[in-house]
Amino acid sequence: MKRAVLFISNSELREQFCKNSRQDIKIVTPAIMTKVLAEKLKRRGKEIKEEEPLCDIYWTHSEANEPNKICEAMDFTNGSEIFSERGPMAISFANKESVESFHYHCKHWEIYFSNFKIGARFKLPGMEPIQTMFMDEGGAVIFSPGVEHCMEIHGLTIVIEVPAVEGDREAGKE
Repeated sequence: MKRAVLFISNSELREQFCKNSRQDIKIVTPAIMTKVLAEKLKRRGKEIKEEEPLCDIYWTHSEANEPNKICEAMDFTNGSEIFSERGPMAISFANKESVESFHYHCKHWEIYFSNFKIGARFKLPGMEPIQTMFMDEGGAVIFSPGVEHCMEIHGLTIVIEVPAVEGDREAGKE
């Protein structure tokens, strides 16, 4: 196990969103993005920053011209075989300017939590039509694998994926 603790302060997240044009940030991820993946995403029109390992227990924002500091999910394990993917979880943050698209995951659950209004359009596997739900005072939304969804985020939101699965995002059909 490389780490047992990680601290992420709200002030650092606010600074990240103020100084960088991307309005979501991965903190704990299945793997640090490769240059090949970064180029592929750039060709699709995605705004991408390089990533590098975080070597501290305090996460801090990076300037627009600096790589984002990332922990790999397996850093929080002792290499145990109980994790069939890259680690126990992945953690990201998003704010109200984050752009979401209709998507689903084949292998992991996705949990959204916010103290701000949060909503979702979603479609259960094999079911029609798309449903819509909002919580004006915030809360948690949990999607099982295979549930197509698109979030509407109105403030700082934490996104947790369980387990950490690299590349587990498929485009949904609205």
